[in-house]
Amino acid sequence: MNLICTNYIGPVNYYSALLNGYNFLIEAHENYQKRSIRNRMTCLGANGVKCLSIPLKKGKNNQLAISEVEISYDEDWIDQHLSTLLSAYGKSAYFHHYHDQLSQLLQTKESHLIQLNTHIENWIRDSLFLTKVEKTKNYTRDIDGLDWRISKIYDIPELRIRRYPQVFEHKFGFT
Repeated sequence: MNLICTNYIGPVNYYSALLNGYNFLIEAHENYQKRSIRNRMTCLGANGVKCLSIPLKKGKNNQLAISEVEISYDEDWIDQHLSTLLSAYGKSAYFHHYHDQLSQLLQTKESHLIQLNTHIENWIRDSLFLTKVEKTKNYTRDIDGLDWRISKIYDIPELRIRRYPQVFEHKFGFT
C-alpha cells in the first residue's frame, strides 16, 4: 500500500502505477503544503511545459488541514486552465471525448480543494476503468511501518513510462 497526497490531475506515473496494480491510499488529513501537486499540474504546450495552479483563498494555507483549504474564484482560472489544456492536447487522440466532462467538473466550483480533486480523481479512474482509491480515515504517518513520501510514485523503478504519442513531441522530444 502506498500513501499519497490528493492531487490536481496527477502525474502520468500515478495512473500508470494504478494500471499496473499498485494500491494507493490518499492522505486526507494532512496539512496542506505549498507548491505541490495538491493544487498544481503541468502540461506540455506549444511553448514548453506549462504549470497550472488552482488559486487558493488567502491565508497561511501551509498550516491548514487539507480538508479546510478553500479554492478562490476571484480570478477566472477555470477558463484559463481549460483553454491551456485545449491548446496543449486538443489535437491528441480522444481529447474531444473528455474536454466537456472536465469542463463540467471544473464548473461545479467546489468550495474546497480536496472536494474538487476527489471529483476529478473519480472521473479519471472511472474513465480508465481503474479501481477506487480510498482516503485515510485519520492522519497516517506510515503504512506497514514504513515512512511515506509523496514522491514515492516517481520512485517506483518498474514504472518507467513507455513512449506514447505527444502533441508537441516533434518540438520538445518526449516529455
